[in-house]
Amino acid sequence: MTVLAEPMPAVRSAAMYLAIPCGVETDPPGGSGVAGILADLVTRGAGDRDNRTLTDYLDSLGLQRSGAAGVHTTNFSAAAVASRVVEGLAAMADIVLPATTFLEHDDIYVSGGHTHLHVTRKVIEPPGECRSNHEVVCALARRLGATHRGFAMTAWEMIDAVLKASHLPDAETAHRMGWIALAPDFRTAHFLDGFGYEDGRFQFAPDWRRWGLDHARMPALPDHMETIEAADAEHPFRLVTAPARQFLNTSFTETPGSRARELRPTAKIHPLDCARLGLVEGGLVRIGNRRGSVVVHVQPFDGLQQG
Repeated sequence: MTVLAEPMPAVRSAAMYLAIPCGVETDPPGGSGVAGILADLVTRGAGDRDNRTLTDYLDSLGLQRSGAAGVHTTNFSAAAVASRVVEGLAAMADIVLPATTFLEHDDIYVSGGHTHLHVTRKVIEPPGECRSNHEVVCALARRLGATHRGFAMTAWEMIDAVLKASHLPDAETAHRMGWIALAPDFRTAHFLDGFGYEDGRFQFAPDWRRWGLDHARMPALPDHMETIEAADAEHPFRLVTAPARQFLNTSFTETPGSRARELRPTAKIHPLDCARLGLVEGGLVRIGNRRGSVVVHVQPFDGLQQG
C-alpha cells in the first residue's frame, strides 16, 4: 500500500482510519484468528520491525493507534499531532518518498459546490526526491510488471487523454481557458426529459446493490437512515463540531489575528453537566472515544442541550 502524506503548517492534528475487507468471516478453514493476528502484526511489529522497539518509538511520538479484526473487515486507526505523522509513517514504512505540492506537478481539478473544471501546470520543479502521485504509481507498476497505457504517460498526457475521452477541450486549450463550465443545460438539470434510467422515471425503490457494499443497510423505499453515532452509556455526550468563526476549516489557523480572536480550543458544555461533573470554567477536561482523545479547556454554555 502506498500512503501519501503532506505536512500542512496550518493543521495541528491528524487522524486516519483504514478498513481492509478481510475480517473474521474470511479466516481459512482451520485457521481461526488469522485476521486478528494480522492486526497485531501490523500495529505491534514483527520480523525486521522489533515489537518493543517499534511500540516504544510510536509511544514516544504520542501516536495513538489500534488494530482489530471485525466480522467483515480488519480495521486500523491512528491519531497524532500533525507534526509527528511523517515520523510515525516512516517507522512503519519500507520506503519513504516526499510528495510534491500542487505547485510542482500538472493536475486537473474539480470541486464540490460549483460546476467548473480546472487544468493547471506546475510552476516550479519538485525539490530533492519529491515525486508526484502519478510518478509513484507508474514506478510501482513498472516494478510489479503491471501494464496499462496510462503507466507510460506523463501526467500532462494523462490529463489530455481524460479530457478528450470526455469530449472536452484538450489539455492545452483547457489550460488557456482558465476553466471549463460543466453545468448541464436547463432541461437536463431539472430532469424535464426524465431521469437517468432506461424508462426515464424516478426510482422510488432503486437497486441499491448497484451503488456499493453498504446496500444491505439502505431502506427499500425513501426513508430516514440512521448513520450518525448516537450517545450511549460509555459515550454519554455528543460532540457538535460547529465551524470555528475565525478559521476556514484548517485554513488561517496560523494567522496571528485569527488565533488572537479564537483564543484557544474550548469544549462548550451545558452548565448543568459541568456542575454534575465538577467542571469549572477554564479548567481542563479530556474528551474522546475509541479513536483517540484530547485535553481542552472548559466553557459552561447554555446554548446547547444537556449531554
